[in-house]
Amino acid sequence: MILYPWSKLTRDTLHMEAGSSVVILEAGRVKNADIQTARGVKDDPGRKVEFAAEQLFMDFSDEMQVSKLRGDRNAKLISTARTARTTVTSDHLDLDFVTTAKDSTLSNAVATGKSVAQSDPVTLPGGEPGETRILRSETIRMKMRAGGEEIDNVETAGPGTLDFLPNRPGGPSDF
Repeated sequence: MILYPWSKLTRDTLHMEAGSSVVILEAGRVKNADIQTARGVKDDPGRKVEFAAEQLFMDFSDEMQVSKLRGDRNAKLISTARTARTTVTSDHLDLDFVTTAKDSTLSNAVATGKSVAQSDPVTLPGGEPGETRILRSETIRMKMRAGGEEIDNVETAGPGTLDFLPNRPGGPSDF
């Protein structure tokens, strides 16, 4: 099925708007989609995930939950949770999800090509802001903890730089 000149997807807390899309159906279910100029948001209690790319490929499970998402050209992922807002930008972004009959949970993210992952602290009332951390590398891999709400570990597939920026006077990086 071809949707032109624009397309829109809404499913529970997932909302996406895009340019033209090619959607492949199999046995009456969405199997995958090739989407132009996409941007979307999944806004769940305690966690908001925003994404965008000039070209987006989505694969769906048999339950029609997102199982893989690949973004090309100006790919961006913003994840906002209770303690941090993490922004990942790159030329190419691969996201893998664990699916159930009712939901998709992010398990892995790989950013390739001029990749930047920036984590800004969310300051709780009465709390002190932590440091902003910025990781730059050609390839950045992130594995999520069970439940997909927090990053378990991050690694680069080559040289990278990690900057710590203070967000308060007298912080650990303040000279």
